[in-house]
Amino acid sequence: MNQQIVQQIEDTVARYRGHFLDGFFVNDCMAFEEWALLKREYFQRQILILLRCLVAYYDTMGEYDRALCFARQQIDIDPFQEQPHQQVMRLLALTGQRAAALAQYETLKYLLDKEMCMAPAAKTSALHQKILVGDLDMAEAATPSVRGYELQEQIGLGHHGVVFRAVQTGVNREVAVKVIQPQYANQPDFIRRFEAEAQLIARLEHPYIVPLYDYWREEDGAFLVMRWLRGGSLQSKLANGRLALKTAVTIIEQIASALTIAHKQHIVHRDIKPANILLDEEGNAYLTDFGIAQDSKREIDKGSFDTTLYSTTAVSPELILNEPVTPLTDVYSLGLVLYEMLTGCHPFAGLSLADVIAYCLDKPIPFVHESRSDLPPAIDDVIQRATARNPNGRFPDAISFASAFGYAAKTNGKSHIPAITTPIKATISNPYRGLQAFEEADANLFYGRVQFTEQLLSHLSSTRFLAVIGPSGCGKSSVVKAGLIPALRKGRIPGSENWFVVEMKPGFQPFAELATALRPVAVNPPPSLLEPLQKDKQGLLRVLRRILPDNQHGERSQVVLFIDQFEELFTQVEDKTIQQLFLDNLLTAIQDPLSQLRVVVTLRADFYDQPLQYPPLGELLRQHSELALPLTPSEI
Repeated sequence: MNQQIVQQIEDTVARYRGHFLDGFFVNDCMAFEEWALLKREYFQRQILILLRCLVAYYDTMGEYDRALCFARQQIDIDPFQEQPHQQVMRLLALTGQRAAALAQYETLKYLLDKEMCMAPAAKTSALHQKILVGDLDMAEAATPSVRGYELQEQIGLGHHGVVFRAVQTGVNREVAVKVIQPQYANQPDFIRRFEAEAQLIARLEHPYIVPLYDYWREEDGAFLVMRWLRGGSLQSKLANGRLALKTAVTIIEQIASALTIAHKQHIVHRDIKPANILLDEEGNAYLTDFGIAQDSKREIDKGSFDTTLYSTTAVSPELILNEPVTPLTDVYSLGLVLYEMLTGCHPFAGLSLADVIAYCLDKPIPFVHESRSDLPPAIDDVIQRATARNPNGRFPDAISFASAFGYAAKTNGKSHIPAITTPIKATISNPYRGLQAFEEADANLFYGRVQFTEQLLSHLSSTRFLAVIGPSGCGKSSVVKAGLIPALRKGRIPGSENWFVVEMKPGFQPFAELATALRPVAVNPPPSLLEPLQKDKQGLLRVLRRILPDNQHGERSQVVLFIDQFEELFTQVEDKTIQQLFLDNLLTAIQDPLSQLRVVVTLRADFYDQPLQYPPLGELLRQHSELALPLTPSEI
């Protein structure tokens, strides 16, 4: 930021005089009160964003006293946000006020315990410990051990994280662990899609796809545990020079077959490059790092090309132009990989980003034959077609590309590509899950509930509570997981693409299950969510305000809580006080004017009478329920 912008921000902050319309009210006008409350919340969040910018600026400039002033203003406005307390502690320590920094921690600890029954987050406690022992090095060190995995040496580094060789201590197995850095793992968009995408990628089973063994997210980052391959990457192999034609044919066939399986699951890799192709000790190739993969039917966000997400070595014309990304995008990138394998260098090597974009949009890929006269000229025809500017001019799929390349490699100099390449045999997937519910990852296999899903969307757009009621086995869970939730992620309700989704079943301990469900979407959470949830009927409301990150506009994020098999709250919870407190928490959070919560439940029809005994819940059920029935022949 330049000084003029900083001064404008400071002038804006100085004009903030407290809560919007504080003390002003209109008799017997609830609509005005709710409007004023929402406006008050909005202005408060905006001023906190500006204060955070000022703290970051003056901290970077080394003006710690000035930064401290603005950090304290954040606490004055919202004393329950933990990050400003961390900033004050750190800045006090850096300015030699160690005792004051330690006192700030005790103040926060007392406040959280008294008002919210929460302890400070682990990161805050770790900062307190460093200040206590006089350690003023505030840089965060990498965790040497995570959830039973002992991290060893670093073997890879990307835009968003670091890859380590690790040992799974329980079974003494070598694995690779990718650690996504907290600044990315705590971004709202990453949190929203991490769980769903990881589930989808973990289902990819193919001999030449690196399997995903485990995944989780916590406040210090997100973690992906994968198979460890000792042969290194194709990128490191290419550092020793170009590859033999036979080797290139084998690698393209293996990666193309892996992409075929991914594309059938509607997953586009979007970052095919030598660094994301790993090798075993026999030289077999494996596709890895689906970390930014997404549903091929979804378009990327409109706006400028983001070089922090996509490597310039794997960029395609449609990525630059923000056109829909399809499996043909991966065909293009695989064409670039083939060129690099045969020549030893990338066609865009040494070019600036601007030149790469111009090359991608206006010029064809150079001919391999210019530097490899020993290769059949037909190979250039294959690469030119794979990297055509217009996706419709490319091979129809990855396996067709691999077949054409294999054919061209055997033409002994004859420049000819067959008009129709060898097609891959179609495989038929059985979408029937038997007694097992469809999951969100099965959305592309879920049929016959379009009209019912529309009814659910209509209800949820106008209420914060929705019950799907029906007999056992009629598909209640499936329609929510594979119908409603995917529709929400696509923005079928305005803004729903930015909502968080968490899922739970009540079981015997509903509060423990709720705490476990909320943990994956939490940012900077306290060590335990269970105690604050159970404190009183305001517990869930306070926890949501504490753990959910603000959205890109600085507003509080929204969350959909899906409670599957809601009847368990009445059939498995023996303590009626726990049952009552859990329902009170749900209703309080739903009915609050600043609520961040929507609740969707599935309930067996034969247990419908039990929640009706709780009048507030019964009223919601009568007003906001949809009856799910078995599929009719016409729906099938």
